[in-house]
Amino acid sequence: MALLLRCITREDLQAIARLEVLFEQDSLSTRTLANIIRSNPECMMVAEEEGEVVGYILVRRAKRTGRLHIDSIIVDPAQRGKGIGRAMMEHVVKQHGHEELRLVVAQGNHAALRLYQSLGFAVTKKLAEYYGDGSDAYRMVRPGD
Repeated sequence: MALLLRCITREDLQAIARLEVLFEQDSLSTRTLANIIRSNPECMMVAEEEGEVVGYILVRRAKRTGRLHIDSIIVDPAQRGKGIGRAMMEHVVKQHGHEELRLVVAQGNHAALRLYQSLGFAVTKKLAEYYGDGSDAYRMVRPGD
């Protein structure tokens, strides 16, 4: 069955929360996710395969600067390597590629770094001890088209 990318609904909250728990470094709480869905659902997209949510991406516009940030992208570990993360990122780039896009990625997440670089993102800054466990991250930016 084909991968379906769609806007998030309230019914997706538990599936998204389940994926967040798997993301060890900087997970969002169920309450935070519920608030995001309620206040700005168009900023979240889920990837669904055979009726199951297998990933999601959260994009938000910073209130102070107006810049677009990809705040979270998660793919179920059992579904990795199938191009789901790439499909979600390509969708965001297609939708918002005329604007600068920013994200933060763990320094040791080599697969994500390669993906983001292949989509035109470049490391602009190292963020020392960015995550709660003390690990470092990179800020990456993709200039608008």
